[in-house]
Amino acid sequence: MPFFFSSGVIFLTNFQYSPLPSSSSSSSSSSYYYYYYYYYNYSFLFGVIFLFHFQNPSSSSSHSFLELFLFFICNTPSSAFSSSSSSSCSYFLSLFLSFSLIFFFFFFFFFFFFFFFFMHALIDNLLQYYCIICFLIYLSIYLSIYLSIYLSIRLVHNYRSFFKQYLL
Repeated sequence: MPFFFSSGVIFLTNFQYSPLPSSSSSSSSSSYYYYYYYYYNYSFLFGVIFLFHFQNPSSSSSHSFLELFLFFICNTPSSAFSSSSSSSCSYFLSLFLSFSLIFFFFFFFFFFFFFFFFMHALIDNLLQYYCIICFLIYLSIYLSIYLSIYLSIRLVHNYRSFFKQYLL
């Protein structure tokens, strides 16, 4: 989580102090190039972090989070349930969708109010407002997906353990 905060601060300072052409003869497309360069640069960085940085701390082999996600979506063993494995997948997907919607709105409004009420002095252009809103949406989607997958995996794991221990 501190990495997200520091990356967001670096992102905003790059917006503020980016080497934009200051002459009036420059076209708006060159401004878009600079802004979207920073936007896609940090988007790619967030994607790499989410796919490879987060590890499962409870396991000894330290599987990546993407491996856990693919395991619970595609390879849930049917022996943990009395019915087929589709019940586990449907339970996981319902949890994932509900958590992702809740977390997306929470993070988006939190970051929206934080940036626009406490850091509005850094923003002096309409294009910067547009790009920062896109960045907030992107960050909110990533955080909501990460937390939704994490909580869904934990709940499915607890549900499977409870089912095997008490109901089988």
